[in-house]
Amino acid sequence: MAFDSSLKFDTKVDTKGFSSGTKQINNQVNNLTGAFKKFGAVIGTVFAVKGLVNMGKTAISLASDLEEVQNVVDTAFGDMAYKAEEFAKTSIEQFGMSKLAAKQFSSTYMAMGRGMGLVSETASDMAIETTKRVGDVASFYNKSFSEVDTMMKSIWTGETESLKQIGVVMTETNLQAFALTQGITKQLSAMTQAEKTQLRYAFVMNQTKLAAGDFAKTSDSWANQTRILSERWKEFFSIVGTGLIQVLTPVIKFLNVIVSKMIDFANTFAAVSAQLFGKQTKLLGLVHTTSSTGGFDFLKNFAAE
Repeated sequence: MAFDSSLKFDTKVDTKGFSSGTKQINNQVNNLTGAFKKFGAVIGTVFAVKGLVNMGKTAISLASDLEEVQNVVDTAFGDMAYKAEEFAKTSIEQFGMSKLAAKQFSSTYMAMGRGMGLVSETASDMAIETTKRVGDVASFYNKSFSEVDTMMKSIWTGETESLKQIGVVMTETNLQAFALTQGITKQLSAMTQAEKTQLRYAFVMNQTKLAAGDFAKTSDSWANQTRILSERWKEFFSIVGTGLIQVLTPVIKFLNVIVSKMIDFANTFAAVSAQLFGKQTKLLGLVHTTSSTGGFDFLKNFAAE
């Protein structure tokens, strides 16, 4: 009998278990990916809502500020309010300044001018021209409006330190010398507050004349374009905020009424509670005092009464 000496190997491998496991892993990965996507969508929604809420707050705040400053404009300028309104209409294009900023600065200067005894016509012209110069000086020296506003207030306050940042030294000696160049021989010590203010105004405007018109000349620059964009956003938000205020004001009024009623109820509740439980608290205090000293006779006497 002959034997075949060859060996035969069965190379077939059962991969059913491996395939099943791989499929389960893929399913788990897909499920996990889907869960992460849903979680990401939720997070995105939360941040979006938060962003909208913050935008709403900003819009309402700016609109409220504009509403408040309008009251100052109307009060400070009086019959000259039209000057501030006309200036504010084009303040962004000409000086990179939003309506809010234009009205804030000009109304403050106007109020200070009237406080110094200046007549409305003169005070209003000074307020508007100084506000224009704020825009130009900010552009020329790359300063913020707030910084330049502080400098320009020196015209009315007489403070000199902030002006030194742009090379303006407003000492009494320099003011007196400048007055002589303008044909004014009157001594500073003899001037009224209104006269001193007008002299300081003329001095500062003369010292900053190099900056006059700078914003218009360089409005296409990166710095001024970004300034315009920033101020336009403020104006946009203030418009949106005005609408939100009109919608929400009745709601706030209603809530104020409700809270007021709640406070009245709380006060009544507190008063009734004091009447009902105040005597009991006092009695418990007496019982504690007498019992701690062994004064049972007092309790008997109290009961007898």
